[in-house]
Amino acid sequence: MQQLLLVLVFVAFAVSAPIKVTALCATLLLLITLTVVAVTHAVAGVSTTVSSAFKAVFLSLCFLAIWLLTLLSYVKGSGSASFHDLSLLMLLASLFGAFVMGFKVALPLSFSSSAIVAVLSAGISGALIWGARSYL
Repeated sequence: MQQLLLVLVFVAFAVSAPIKVTALCATLLLLITLTVVAVTHAVAGVSTTVSSAFKAVFLSLCFLAIWLLTLLSYVKGSGSASFHDLSLLMLLASLFGAFVMGFKVALPLSFSSSAIVAVLSAGISGALIWGARSYL
């Protein structure tokens, strides 16, 4: 089911985005998946397959999308669009929790190992995306 959803999302993206953007996003997704494989092996000593790492990245993105849509629904419904101090920290912690849960569900890791993998792979992935923006 997840593979079907992923194919549908990719086809919809490929139809609507320029070919250069589609190719760059597919390359970045592959590099991020390989980063998760390497970080998981380095941190937890667990050998994961590329398909399970890809599933972890995809689930993390799905959990993040669900979380962001829920947040937008709350902001639109309540009229409160500002987050300060403690509420901002809670917002960031819940965002991080959604990201970690994708790794916890898809990879055979403990919660602490999933959190470390999420932090490291997010940092490396962010650097990859930052470097790739010059190609657009």
